[in-house]
Amino acid sequence: MRTTFKKEIVDFVSQQVTLPKTDLYPQIGMPPSLDQGDYSLPCFTLAESLHQKPHELAEQWAKRFPLSGRIQKVAAVGPYLNFFINKELYQDEIISAIHNEEKQFGHSSEGTGKTILIEYSSPNIAKPFHVGHLRTTLIGNALKRILQHCGYHCVGINYLGDWGTQFGKLIVAFKKWGEESSLKSDPIQHLNALYVKFHAEAKKDASLEDQARAWFKKCEEDDPEALKLWKRFKDVSLKEFDKIYKRLDVTFEEVSGESAYNKKIPQIVSQIKKLPDSRISEGALIVDLEQWHMPPALILRKDGASLYLSRDIALLLDRYQRYKFHKMLYVVGDTQELHFKQLFEVARLMGAAYVKDCHHITFGQVRFKDRQMSTRQGTAILLEEVLDKSIALIAQIIHEKNPSLKDKKQVAEKVGLGAIIFADFGSRRKKNVIFDWDVILNPDGDTGPYVMYTYARASSILRKAP
Repeated sequence: MRTTFKKEIVDFVSQQVTLPKTDLYPQIGMPPSLDQGDYSLPCFTLAESLHQKPHELAEQWAKRFPLSGRIQKVAAVGPYLNFFINKELYQDEIISAIHNEEKQFGHSSEGTGKTILIEYSSPNIAKPFHVGHLRTTLIGNALKRILQHCGYHCVGINYLGDWGTQFGKLIVAFKKWGEESSLKSDPIQHLNALYVKFHAEAKKDASLEDQARAWFKKCEEDDPEALKLWKRFKDVSLKEFDKIYKRLDVTFEEVSGESAYNKKIPQIVSQIKKLPDSRISEGALIVDLEQWHMPPALILRKDGASLYLSRDIALLLDRYQRYKFHKMLYVVGDTQELHFKQLFEVARLMGAAYVKDCHHITFGQVRFKDRQMSTRQGTAILLEEVLDKSIALIAQIIHEKNPSLKDKKQVAEKVGLGAIIFADFGSRRKKNVIFDWDVILNPDGDTGPYVMYTYARASSILRKAP
């Protein structure tokens, strides 16, 4: 929606410079705080076209801008031109637009004909879907919905961690301590317990790590026994993950995994070996990134096994070949910042100019007040348990305050899930989130339950209105 407030700004600027109005609208932003104005226009490029200094141009236009009942004040703040608007008229305009446009409110066609790939969620196979996966899943799904509303063709990708040395560890653990009955009755819990046991035993017997690397090497070499076990672990995991996604109303257009790119590694390695900055170091293949202020990018281990980075390079090149994307967004936590810097730099060195359109959408970690999470130590907090607890606590509140409510179970499910989702979006994306039940489920204040309560009250008013 283009407000008439913006139109007044664009009409004025278009009389001063020879630029299409369609180019001017996107330049209008917002000041960092409301006390500095409601809209802000940077004058850098505009001043350049007029051969003036940005701050001088801002001062001139602030004096010349024709004030109206809609725009009540214009101020130059350095190289920015800030506008103060009539709030009452603005509210009328917004509410009218919402009423008239309904579900199309906020919709635009800026993304027409453009494809954006969004990688999010991406849990590890054979491990529980823990609460640490919540942020990537919610942020990625929200980004997809917003961008779709802006006209982009979005491809949500769930890129599973289904390859790597950890599967060698799991195979060793299953062959030594696994139970068929437990794998059938409670697969994820059993596999996770085996993974924890492996790390506990490996502290006492270092040869287990060598055995794990050997079994993963067998996977890469298409050993039938190794691949059969790997596929079993993957199939049972996907069934469990789908239950979570259904509850959260999260969808994907593509589900793939690291294993899909195993066969492409030799070609990638061949290309990387031709780079001036690649070399063998202590038997491993690396790309020296010192001049870009990064540690070496490890491409192949000394035993020839591929790594996460080498598979991600193959993935990036393949995705561009298949989609010719406008943007590629990786919604992955801040612990992987170095990984993506190395990925983008190595891809650029390989000639992938489109890497400038690839972005790491980072976010902080989920922390609990009283404990740390670790899959290896068996202290990871399962997301399903968190969702169930939230719903149970809301159900208890309903029982105490409104025991005669119809459909109590369905209401508790929606309010409980909404509380978790709202709490995540209520935090700054790049900051760590402290998970606090007392805050998340509080029926008062800036919380999910309070927003839903307000919605219910508003709906009641509308039902009773003439």
